[in-house]
Amino acid sequence: MSTSPRLPETRGLAPREVKRFSLVGVVWDDASTELFGRVQVRTRAVATGAWSDWQDIETHNGEHAPDLGTQESGSGRVRGSTAPLWVGDSDGVEVRVQAEAGAPATRAGGARAGARLPSGMRIELVDPGASDPVTVVDAKNGAGGAPGAPPPPPRAPQTAPGGPAGAHDE
Repeated sequence: MSTSPRLPETRGLAPREVKRFSLVGVVWDDASTELFGRVQVRTRAVATGAWSDWQDIETHNGEHAPDLGTQESGSGRVRGSTAPLWVGDSDGVEVRVQAEAGAPATRAGGARAGARLPSGMRIELVDPGASDPVTVVDAKNGAGGAPGAPPPPPRAPQTAPGGPAGAHDE
């Protein structure tokens, strides 16, 4: 994400074409740093090529993060993040992040002096994989079909890629 030269507490990503995705979020380096501000995205729908209106992404996602001081949080793989936002099948994205007025400066350690937004912010785009519905067979209670109907034939497991479809650094 780039810094706006006119507004030092605003960062963004200009509209760009990316690999297909349906889920978007913003992550940053330090899981203990909270983002006090507003994160918004616009996405381009694959089906129509039309850009969405600006959508807010929930920034206070700390209650869903690992507890600090736990084995999971000390793994080195935990980052700060917004909540994820489902946007549907998309192939373009634009992002803007603005610090709240009066937001506290983030801690040192890689952050720019006096910065009010977390360092290392980047966008994560997730492609959930195949769009065909997966038939779930519940062995305990039988198939979800009509009473007395045989269960559908088993399908090969489908694994969603789950990784970033196009992560971009600041």
